[in-house]
Amino acid sequence: MHGGIIVATQNGSQFVVAPADLGQMNWEDAKMASSNLSLNGYSDWRLPTIEELGLLFKSNTKIGGFSPVYYWSDTEANHKSAWYFSF
Repeated sequence: MHGGIIVATQNGSQFVVAPADLGQMNWEDAKMASSNLSLNGYSDWRLPTIEELGLLFKSNTKIGGFSPVYYWSDTEANHKSAWYFSF
């Protein structure tokens, strides 16, 4: 897959993960950076949902490439922030 890494969910759907992260930033900047990203011919990138991020966390040794930092989801915790995972 040229776009990134394909991850399958429990219900059989799939999503593509970019092969590298975009660096450290706050949630608003992360949402904007992912929506403005054009990578490997794709321009429909977004932050993962909290469920997708949980699946990535469970599969992180198979996928690789995660830094020991926080990764934002697009699932809001309140009007100013979102849920995240620390890998």
